[in-house]
Amino acid sequence: MTYLMLATRGRVIYSSRGVPAALPTRICLVNGSLLFVGDGDDAIVATARRGDVLSIQVDDASVAAPTWSVVVTGRCSFAAPELAPASLKSALNPGAALLSLPLTLLSGRREF
Repeated sequence: MTYLMLATRGRVIYSSRGVPAALPTRICLVNGSLLFVGDGDDAIVATARRGDVLSIQVDDASVAAPTWSVVVTGRCSFAAPELAPASLKSALNPGAALLSLPLTLLSGRREF
């Protein structure tokens, strides 16, 4: 959970026409859910409209510290824009949506 609290960017992993896809996004942990910006691909916003499952992967592979990766999986939904912290508000350009992913399934790994 500490890694999610510190992370500001991740990858949204979703299905587009039956094919796995991933896109970078800004993230922020707020009230037990990952808030993120749906922008650049209508498939992510459509996933939220349907309440479908998607994942967000957050990781760090720097040489100076242990490598770690966390994956959050759950049903995506829309979040009220006023919930967005300043770090996400700047990414909410016209056409973007603030989305929420509850920490339904959380998995992670750290290697030294």
